[in-house]
Amino acid sequence: MIKIINWDKYQSYKDRRPPWIRFHRTTLDDFGFQSMTADSRALLPMLWLLACEYEDPKAGCIDADIKEIAFRLRIPAKVVTACINELQASDFIECIETVTKPLRDRNETVPPETETETETETEAKKHFDIWYDLYPKKDGPKYPKKAYLKIIKNGEATPEDLLEGLKKYNKHLKNNKTERRFMKGAAAWLNEGRWQAVLDDKKKGSPQW
Repeated sequence: MIKIINWDKYQSYKDRRPPWIRFHRTTLDDFGFQSMTADSRALLPMLWLLACEYEDPKAGCIDADIKEIAFRLRIPAKVVTACINELQASDFIECIETVTKPLRDRNETVPPETETETETETEAKKHFDIWYDLYPKKDGPKYPKKAYLKIIKNGEATPEDLLEGLKKYNKHLKNNKTERRFMKGAAAWLNEGRWQAVLDDKKKGSPQW
């Protein structure tokens, strides 16, 4: 069974099966949504429509397997499988019961975060809060935090490196009187490796932020 995360955001009726769904304009600027493949972006609203049919209007559930979903939406089963994995990884859905083999393997082999979190990861989360407080353009910490922790976990940089890089970025913005609309979003700044300039002492001139 598939459950839609934040289901109440996508429906208007609370006491009966909704005849339509909400598709809010803010989706255009949702980093998680726009970062997915076109197939997954197209499948998500279709899953919202299927969730409208569930007997409990507040549940946001889809009681169907991959083959049935593929038939209902006229989409190849392998495409549905790949998209459901991506949608779950992006926190748009969760699978209460296994609907695909990849999802079952994922649930069986990945223990809860509370059981695997190391002391280094715990410290990194604390450092992220400090880092994010100083970042000039805040669009929500969810995706920047994922990018930040990934960089630390992979050993690409230390929290001190990232903080120093941010301080240089802030100084760059101040010196150039950069308007907020021209600033990089926090997740993009991290994912695009903008912080690496502070690690390269041989760079000359101003970094291309």
